[in-house]
Amino acid sequence: MVALINPDLRVRYSTSHPKDMGDDVLHMMAKYENICKYVHLPVQSGNSDVLEK
Repeated sequence: MVALINPDLRVRYSTSHPKDMGDDVLHMMAKYENICKYVHLPVQSGNSDVLEK
């Protein structure tokens, strides 16, 4: 719905947890030209050892 508000508006998806990045999000990114083909996915947030290092 955000992509349809204004086709000139660029939309960038950012998530705080990898579980929130599903196929539905990827399909929407592919469908609309004004949704950036970029994902900020902080994978270290799902692993305490990696975060500690």
